[in-house]
Amino acid sequence: MLGYCLVALSSVSVTAQTPEGDPPGLFTALPLKEASRLGPVNESLVIRRRPCQINFKMLALDQEDKAYRLSLNLFADKTFIALLDRIEKGCGLGHAWIGHLDGIEDSDVTLVFKDGRLSGTIIFPGGHFEVRHVENLVHEIREIALDLMSETLRAVACTDLLSQESQSITLVNQERAANSLHLLACDQRLVNSSRGHSAYMSTQAGYCSHPGAGGSSPSQRMTDAGYTWNFAAENVACGFSTAQAAHNAWMNSSGHRANILHSTPCDIGVGYAYDAGSTYRYYWTQNFGRLSGVTVCPVDPVCPECSGSTVTLNNVTFPRDATCNCVATISITIGTGVTIEEDATVTFQAPIVTIQSGFHAQNGSTVTISQ
Repeated sequence: MLGYCLVALSSVSVTAQTPEGDPPGLFTALPLKEASRLGPVNESLVIRRRPCQINFKMLALDQEDKAYRLSLNLFADKTFIALLDRIEKGCGLGHAWIGHLDGIEDSDVTLVFKDGRLSGTIIFPGGHFEVRHVENLVHEIREIALDLMSETLRAVACTDLLSQESQSITLVNQERAANSLHLLACDQRLVNSSRGHSAYMSTQAGYCSHPGAGGSSPSQRMTDAGYTWNFAAENVACGFSTAQAAHNAWMNSSGHRANILHSTPCDIGVGYAYDAGSTYRYYWTQNFGRLSGVTVCPVDPVCPECSGSTVTLNNVTFPRDATCNCVATISITIGTGVTIEEDATVTFQAPIVTIQSGFHAQNGSTVTISQ
C-alpha cells in the first residue's frame, strides 16, 4: 500500500483572550450531535474534543489582506491570536500556514489546508492542540495530554537519526497513540531505505514521487536495505521545511493518513534530505514495514504509574525489559509486593525513598535510587 506523492514549495498555565478588533474565529462550532461522527480515540491521551467547521475564508491567500492574524477559538477557555511567519505553497496540493501565538514564547502554529480539509497543530509550553479532518466539512479539535510526548519518545530506538527524522517518527507515534494504535519501532534498515530515496529525489529536477533510482519501488528499496517484509508502505513529501508541516500535510491526505494509522506495520524509518540548490529543498520519505514471519507486533513493556508528590507502591510489577523512571517531589515508599523483573531498569528519584519488606528485585534487574 503506497501513500500519494505530496509536493510543496517552499506544565505552565497559559491564558489568552481575543483582543477587541481581531478577526472572527477560524472555527465554527457544530451541534453536539455531530460528536458521534468523530470516532473513537484514546481518552487517556485526548483530554477533550469538539466538532467544528473551518472558516476557510479566513485563510484565503489570494486576498490582498492575507491571513496574517488568525483567531484560534479552540475551546471556550482557550482562544489565541496566531501571527503568520511564512506560507509554504504546495504544487496543487495545498498550503502550509506556519506561525506562532501572539505573546507566547516557544509556540508553534502549523495549519495545512486544501479543498475544504485542514490538519493543524497549536503547540506551546503547557498546551498541545490538534485539528483533524473527519468527513465532508466536519473537523475536530483535540486537546492532547502533555505526558503523551515523553511516552511516545521511547519507541524511537535507532541510534543514527537526524533530529528531523526523530521528530517525524515521534509525530507518527503520537498520532497512533491518540488513536489507540500500537507504537511503531524505528528500524535502521527502513531509515536507510528512506534516506536513499529522499536523497535521490533531491537530485532530480522538479521531482517528488515514489519511483526511485533505476525505477525502484518502495518495497524493492526496503528489500535492498536488508528488510525482508510482509507489509510495505511509503509516504513522501517535498518542500515542507519542518517535520510538523510534513506530518500535518500527510494527515490532511487520505492516502498518507491511512499509512500513518494502519494497524499492520510494526516498524518505521524516516529519511530527510536538504539541498538548498534543488527544486523543493526539503525532502521527506517514510517507510512502514512488518518483517516477514511476524504476524503480531511486539508490544513495549508498560511501566506502572509511579510518579507524583507522595508515591506509595504496593503489589506492582515492573515488567521485564522495561525502563521506568519514578519521580516524586516529596517521597517514594516501595512497599510490599513490589517486583522488578529480570532485565528491567528502574530509577526511583525523590528527596526521601523508603524500602519496606516484601520488595523483590530479580537477578539481572537494575535499580537506581536518586535523592
